[in-house]
Amino acid sequence: MTNTTTHFGLPLPSPNADSQRDDVARIAAAIEGFDALAGRVRAFDTDAAPGSLAAKLQFSGATVAILNLGGDEVMQVAIDAADTTALETNLMVIAMWQLIAAGWAAHGMVDGVVDEFTDATGLDAGLSDAVLTTGYVTSALVADATDGRGAYTYASSIHEGYVPNRVVDGVTDGTSRWIAAVADASAWWAVDLGTAKTISALRMISTPAVYGVKDFRLQWSANSSNGSDGAWTDVFAATHTSEAVWVDYPIPLTAARWWRVALDTKWAYFSITEVELRTAGTFTATSAAYAADGVPSSARLVLRHQPIGAVVLGTDLIVEASRDNGAHWTAATPVKQATVAGVDILSVTIPLSGQPVGQSMRWRVRTTGAEQRLHAISMQW
Repeated sequence: MTNTTTHFGLPLPSPNADSQRDDVARIAAAIEGFDALAGRVRAFDTDAAPGSLAAKLQFSGATVAILNLGGDEVMQVAIDAADTTALETNLMVIAMWQLIAAGWAAHGMVDGVVDEFTDATGLDAGLSDAVLTTGYVTSALVADATDGRGAYTYASSIHEGYVPNRVVDGVTDGTSRWIAAVADASAWWAVDLGTAKTISALRMISTPAVYGVKDFRLQWSANSSNGSDGAWTDVFAATHTSEAVWVDYPIPLTAARWWRVALDTKWAYFSITEVELRTAGTFTATSAAYAADGVPSSARLVLRHQPIGAVVLGTDLIVEASRDNGAHWTAATPVKQATVAGVDILSVTIPLSGQPVGQSMRWRVRTTGAEQRLHAISMQW
């Protein structure tokens, strides 16, 4: 592959093992858009067992060696000591690659698709209610702005026209934000959702330096009318240390109409750039249909899945496959194979022989419970 491909049919593997590795290397490169990664993956020791997950890392200067379960070095990756993001991404791709490779080598799969959700073309919009954001799908955002969706914002005070509804205007670069009055030592920002909604997570961006949030509490109320009155219950207290980026605060599922971020300790000003409240993590994501050359007897799926709260696989995350265009579905419980930078690599093989004969393949992911994000998925058959 010379370009990133959002979702695509994979070629039939050759009986030659090196050719299979070459196919999978191109898949791995496409998943993250790293053209150079293909060469790195092909550099794996040809004697390494297909599908063996890396057991540990061995750092040496500006490189890190990845060791397999037997302790043998299978790859060296150059890293910048000041930034481990590239390393984490490479490890994530490698872990997913090894599981996809096992589909060819150990499970006898002959074709498949990969989707990394850079756009919606791999999803069936009529069968999905998941929200597509940058690089993943997730549950819906709660209505949260004075834009006719039934929610209104309030604040204890306002500094120089920095009104509270700026916190939900979608502008995240710090140019639009709410700021409390300098003398307001008990500042708060509140939102009325119109009706009680079950919330699973608070996401917040605070402006940097002297304008940022420091110590705060998330609260809810069932009987407020303006954010100031009524009885308020604390959900949690936290110190906000990451400025100018989204920070996730998962919470136990809580149903309430009114929500408030209350100041405990401020910097020179108390200010919030953007807030999102997420609903309980319930969504359905269903793929487009893909034609199989034969009648598949099973489907193997590999997922990059991020749980924002506690998730029980098979209960809060249900993974299914169909060979008759979605008329019948079979589910199986995925197994966590690795975790990189808070994102789990899951795999599952789903038997399809109990379904009516068909050659139109689909995958489906359904979630309940805490907020969850699906970053990428591959399906082989």
